[in-house]
Amino acid sequence: MRKENILKKHFEKIIFIGAMIILLSFLFCGCQISSGNVENPTIPGEGEIIIAGGEEVTADSTPILTVLCSGTAYISFSGDGEEWTEWIPYVTSYDGFNIASGEFGTSIGEGLKFVYVRFKDLEGNISSESKLTYDTINYTPPPSPTKGSVVIADGDKSTDDSTPSLAIFSEEADYMSFSGDGEEWSDWIPYAVSYEDFDIASGEQGTEFSQGKKYIYVRFKNENGDLSPDDDLAGDDISFMLSNLDLKRIKVEPAYITMKVDTTQVFIVKGIDKELNEIPLDGSKVSWSYCCNASTTPLKGSVTTTYTSPSGPGKKFLQATYDEKYQWPAWITVIN
Repeated sequence: MRKENILKKHFEKIIFIGAMIILLSFLFCGCQISSGNVENPTIPGEGEIIIAGGEEVTADSTPILTVLCSGTAYISFSGDGEEWTEWIPYVTSYDGFNIASGEFGTSIGEGLKFVYVRFKDLEGNISSESKLTYDTINYTPPPSPTKGSVVIADGDKSTDDSTPSLAIFSEEADYMSFSGDGEEWSDWIPYAVSYEDFDIASGEQGTEFSQGKKYIYVRFKNENGDLSPDDDLAGDDISFMLSNLDLKRIKVEPAYITMKVDTTQVFIVKGIDKELNEIPLDGSKVSWSYCCNASTTPLKGSVTTTYTSPSGPGKKFLQATYDEKYQWPAWITVIN
């Protein structure tokens, strides 16, 4: 009898502890079960979302979203409660939802913004769609960056430095990017008032691997992704000339190529110094010659030329001459 009483007390204790755990989970859980989930209490409930720490106004189009809900594995966001983002793993803090993108139910521009959140557990159960969790905030976007300005090498007319110092200015800018032609751009980097790592003769980001007149364009971007005017770019120019060329020979690229009849290919001539480094040449000292009913343009004054193959197949060549004493051919096989 005594043994039965002991077992009974242990059983009652277990029942009591279990009941307390269930009660506490309802009292302290950050995600309460909604009325639509009563029949299946494993489904995640409403949870809670707070935009920008509860601020009433933000200038950030991707404000920090604080998300609270227990028993969930995934979350999804929306600006209208109808069009949703993809499910992502549950986190309590998220800043990847753009409240003014015009996507996922959001509206473009300033004004009152809604952010809805829904939850999903590992079993695929989704929180109630009839009682969505949301928060609101007034969005006032920051002004776009101004056109700004860039000054190369303190305003000097010429330089022998392929990465000259750049003095930069723009209001409301957080990032900047550079180009040699205003079309092909470098990666975005943090805004700074000075910079000296853009190579004006690299042959990349819109530059040409040559000496001569060089342009540098700069554009700006703020944290929201707004750009400075793309139809009125800030820019400057400078003459890039190497005084000690130490030239050993020249080469043409591509050196060997197979082309079909009546097609085009751009060729470039480069200098090779005595240490076998590639060096840019002065385009004004370059001329081009060819054979066999082909054509190329321009014939002089540029380190690059566009060659058009003839209408008949065979072995052809295109030759570059530099400073009237250095010569190098490219060999072209033309096929039907």
